Amino acid sequence: MHQCPIRTWSIAVMCLLGLFSASAVAAEPSAAAQPSAAAVRSATGIAEGLAVVVGGSADLPLDLATDGRLLVHWLVADSLAADAARLADTARAAIHERGLGGRVIVGTLSSDGHLPHPDRFVNLVVSASERLKDAEIQRVLAVRGAAYLHRKGQWQAVAKIADERIDGWFQHWYDATGNCVSKDRVAGFPQAVQWQHGPAMEDGTADGKAVRIADGRLVVVDNGTGDLVCRDAGNGLLLWRIPAQLAHHDDVALSDGRIYCYGSATAAAPGTDWRRQRSVAPLVAFDLATGKLLQTFDQALSKGSVAAIEIDEGGTKNRRDVVPWFVVSDQVIVQGYGPELIVLDRRTGARRWQKTLQGASWFSPVVSGDQVLAAEAVQPGKRERYDASGQVQAVAAFALADGAPRWRNEQVHPVRDLIDKKTGPFQGRAGFKPMSVADGLVALHTASYQARQGHTVAVLDAKDGRELWQKSYQVGQLYDNASQRVVIRGGEVILMDGMGIHRFAARTGTPIGETLTVGGRSARANSACTSSRATVDCLIANAWLYVGSDNKPRGFFGARSACGQGVFPANGLVFVLPTACDCGDYTRGYEALAPRLPGSPIADDARLVRAGSIPAAAGAPTGGWKCFLGNTQRLSAGAALGPKDLSERWTIQAAKTVSGPLDADRRNSERYLGALTAPVAAAGLVVVAAPEIHAVLAFAADTGKPRWRFLANGKVDSPPTLVPDLGLAVFGCDDGSVTALRLSDGSLAWRFLAAPTDGVAMQHGHLASAFPLPGSTLVLGDTVIAVAGHHTDLSGLRCWALAAATGAVLSQRVVSADTRAVVTNGLAVADADGKSWWIGKQLHLAVDLKDVTAGAPPILLDRNGDRIRFRTDESRGGSTHGWGGAMQGPGRGHRLAVDGGQAFILTDPTTGARHPVRANQSAVVQCLAVGGPNKNPVWAASVAALGNKTSYSALIKAGDRVYIGGGPRGGGPGFVQVLAAADGKLVQELAVPARVTECGLAAAEGRLLVSCEDGSLVALGGD
Repeated sequence: MHQCPIRTWSIAVMCLLGLFSASAVAAEPSAAAQPSAAAVRSATGIAEGLAVVVGGSADLPLDLATDGRLLVHWLVADSLAADAARLADTARAAIHERGLGGRVIVGTLSSDGHLPHPDRFVNLVVSASERLKDAEIQRVLAVRGAAYLHRKGQWQAVAKIADERIDGWFQHWYDATGNCVSKDRVAGFPQAVQWQHGPAMEDGTADGKAVRIADGRLVVVDNGTGDLVCRDAGNGLLLWRIPAQLAHHDDVALSDGRIYCYGSATAAAPGTDWRRQRSVAPLVAFDLATGKLLQTFDQALSKGSVAAIEIDEGGTKNRRDVVPWFVVSDQVIVQGYGPELIVLDRRTGARRWQKTLQGASWFSPVVSGDQVLAAEAVQPGKRERYDASGQVQAVAAFALADGAPRWRNEQVHPVRDLIDKKTGPFQGRAGFKPMSVADGLVALHTASYQARQGHTVAVLDAKDGRELWQKSYQVGQLYDNASQRVVIRGGEVILMDGMGIHRFAARTGTPIGETLTVGGRSARANSACTSSRATVDCLIANAWLYVGSDNKPRGFFGARSACGQGVFPANGLVFVLPTACDCGDYTRGYEALAPRLPGSPIADDARLVRAGSIPAAAGAPTGGWKCFLGNTQRLSAGAALGPKDLSERWTIQAAKTVSGPLDADRRNSERYLGALTAPVAAAGLVVVAAPEIHAVLAFAADTGKPRWRFLANGKVDSPPTLVPDLGLAVFGCDDGSVTALRLSDGSLAWRFLAAPTDGVAMQHGHLASAFPLPGSTLVLGDTVIAVAGHHTDLSGLRCWALAAATGAVLSQRVVSADTRAVVTNGLAVADADGKSWWIGKQLHLAVDLKDVTAGAPPILLDRNGDRIRFRTDESRGGSTHGWGGAMQGPGRGHRLAVDGGQAFILTDPTTGARHPVRANQSAVVQCLAVGGPNKNPVWAASVAALGNKTSYSALIKAGDRVYIGGGPRGGGPGFVQVLAAADGKLVQELAVPARVTECGLAAAEGRLLVSCEDGSLVALGGD
């Protein structure tokens, strides 16, 4: 942490840079000359990901981070050194002077040489420290990572030793057999978020999208662009991104360092809708390490080359697109595309053989030893959330080498007629699901989303196709069957569905043991359409029910994954896809969940650091916008600004956007807010956080001149809470701490470590604590409420009540999903009396952290709706369930302000659907009477009435005016509009430099304060 008055900043840091370049700041004495960044890259081959540099001067970590492809964690000193804090502050100053804040993060090396990083998390370690043992280095190194170590008088590169306990997830259903059983022996019940990235709520993930993991890399399709994206599987950082023109649900397979998919190495035309992609694309292979195009399979069928098929659905003729299924084995590529089944030599691409159906399509091709199996589907298979075919006439087997017929079984399942919508209650019928083959067996089953009838499980002998056994059953509730999957493991056939986990003897079908459930269920509404997976040691039913080697079922509420897809156990982790559904309160985004907490426990006597004298209480100044969203109830309402007409009083560039591959990748997330948070203001100051460079900034409210700057050690995602009567600004940080600064000069008053351990994680491209805190900290009276963690079911939320003046602990508790509530950590909201507070709609605690059972939150911030952009661009975002409830209270909207008996609701027209909308008459702002007799608005301001602007991000109420702001997401000037609170008439519009930050308006100090995504801070006021 470092604070400095702006006037002396440049001179001081120039001196510090000279000091850091000339002398080493070592974790322990060492005579080793520090290598250059070029030498490190050349020796290790590591140029992307996360680097850990132990000791040395500033030159190496800064040079490694300069090109924006490596994030650097610099452990500058021994944590027990008397001057460790000073050295860390000095290092942060040097980093920020080079413009590398947020790219180089400063830490200290523990006295025992233990690193705070999770297993398989770090791509590069550079160290001359003998305290850092080889075993510890190997533990943290990512798959394909490397270390550059000074040993026996010389620098040498050391490669990561392969870990035989972990496995990948190579194809849609694990591998070419379709048997969803990973060999990973580390992945299991989630305890911590190891990394999280965006998009957090991406559409299309319900439609067959899946991640692929191999060789420590995760590959996924970007829904908005069709790009192929490769991340490090251990930390989520971007390794490469290439244009590939992929549809979001296209099959992708990883094998022997190659990526097989239908794609192109050229960029798509602007505006291409990848959710409706129908263009022809060849089958190609890219290099997993670099993304370079290696091979085009000219003898394969190209995606889009098979026409849609007309089918009879309950007496109605419909045309249905055909899914181009394919799998890759160690010898061949098998394509099942419409009526064509084609086998290619994987190495040469030559076509070995082809089979053509009449009046049917191939579905679920799999490889079983020396055979290729596929189902003959009367109705072509769907991808979407189902991955099923409505009706199958047979399963056939062919010799892998030459396509000679082996067997064909027409008695695969009883065929049921569709229930006619016209003559009776319509009900979906179970469809034929993808096959699983293993141990000489073929497991078949039928199921479908929200269907009660026609559910069967059958097992065939893979050698001759004989049916060994079959069981039929009917489920009781629509949701009970939805996420069925059958796997073959350890001599058992295991059915995982919404009624439980059922085990059968593989060759006889004899039931084994009891059905495994939690509370009589193995699915909740939030997992009803989420597929099941397994490892050799763990069953994961519906992404919710985990059964380990101890055979004890445990329910998990912390993450859900996308509709129909489930989670993916690989690389020692459980991987989760984004979801936009509203059926539960869980963490969101691309996530990697670890089976244990990282780091070492923090001793209670090491949590609090105080600096200087304790501030004396003073009379609280009136007015101000002291915390995010205006007050502790987050009502977004304040006092009138004075003159009706506004004009620009001052505009400053408070912070700059950061460029580089990793920084550009951060923008691909709804959690990216821009260069500035929303402002807060009181006592003559305007204070903001700069989340991308890990800083808190203060400016004079009357002139905009800089007053002070504080350098945090992590991202601060929302503005501090100002406590003028104590002269403090208090904020939480991604590094697991809560900090109080003196308003007078930005110096540290106290800092409290709220996380249970010193373990780190990766949060949307930022190195963070495994237990981060929201920036906006609730201050109730003389008590600070601090909550660290991700979710009550991810090792719980650590709740602290601290004395605002001193940081002293008043009370503490751990809130877990087992004992209290199922909620994601987010912005705390106070009750009207200021004696209790909420997170979400389940967690309600008093100031002393005791349970409160009565009441409802004045504002509910669904999906952390206060601190997200609802789209990252015009082609991505929205939800199958809509975005109307991001803020809920007296009304529901994307932004909500409440002032007395009225509620003002902002709805961004572009976020109500999956695609860009042209809402010519849609209401942007509505005024509702709180507690009125009906829900009809007092007034509504339409898109047309407001000048046909369609991208809004902020709303507040001040006096008799409503202020709204927004701007284009792709760049260009933003705007602020002023509406009369009485009737919604537009009375004024002003331009600002860029799109207004989410919730980026504040009314205080006689000014309308505006934060913009490009780092501009604007003050508007009257003459």
